[in-house]
Amino acid sequence: MSRLLTGFENRANRAFLDHIGAVLPALGEVEVSHATIEDLLATVPVRGVDSVETAVLKGDSRLAELLTGPCPELLAPLPADEPPGADAAESQR
Repeated sequence: MSRLLTGFENRANRAFLDHIGAVLPALGEVEVSHATIEDLLATVPVRGVDSVETAVLKGDSRLAELLTGPCPELLAPLPADEPPGADAAESQR
């Protein structure tokens, strides 16, 4: 059953991306890449898997509200020469 749903979702995602790909140029957006999760996973190695609890937390809209509220600096982009997690690695030393 889950395999059937995954196949359906991939076709639905692809149909949606095809539609968006036809609409965006009419709106002046011509340099846009479209990919499904399956497309991305085929080209980028998965480096980790979240627990169910972590995935639920990350998918909760209240987390976005929390992050944009008292600590907007958490959303600031990292400097180009600083890899993700560099601050955490330094604080553990």
